[in-house]
Amino acid sequence: MKNKTDIELVKLSQGGNQDAYEEIYHRYYKRILSYAQKNTKSIEDAEDIAQQVFINTYLCIKNIDPNMLSQYLYKATKNHCINIARDRERRPDYIGIDQIKAIDKVPVLQKIDNFVGLLMLDEELRILKNAIEQLSPKYKKILKLRFYTDMNWDEIASILKMNKYTVKSRYQRAINEILPQLIGEIK
Repeated sequence: MKNKTDIELVKLSQGGNQDAYEEIYHRYYKRILSYAQKNTKSIEDAEDIAQQVFINTYLCIKNIDPNMLSQYLYKATKNHCINIARDRERRPDYIGIDQIKAIDKVPVLQKIDNFVGLLMLDEELRILKNAIEQLSPKYKKILKLRFYTDMNWDEIASILKMNKYTVKSRYQRAINEILPQLIGEIK
């Protein structure tokens, strides 16, 4: 796989070839990690961002233009870095990786409450993913790109080769379609 181009690797990955995706990961991981670290000034945040970028890339590989792999990875990384910075600005109580190191100072009951909260969030995410998978492909692609990569409307429109307003309209229709299911499942 090492002798394959990025375009070939993406096409093979889109066809379900795991080895091709692993080569994409190995080819780009250090670069993405370095880029994230330069933007966040934190190796822990950079590792989390790189991991999330590659998870999201794997989940959305079928929606990625084979000619745009590198641009996609760097843009997704940049978006994650911006989100972390924005979260820290908006929420002074935002807990990043650096703060988690001090977890031993938190009382045991609070740790249990936090763990239960994370489990509930995990269940809600599972319900959301199931609802998205049941959508028609034209809606599913948009929701996956919006939720998993946190791309803006222009970026999604560019990837899907659609008008930004068509993307927004389909996004709203998809949300309206899955909302009743989500409300019923989460209750």
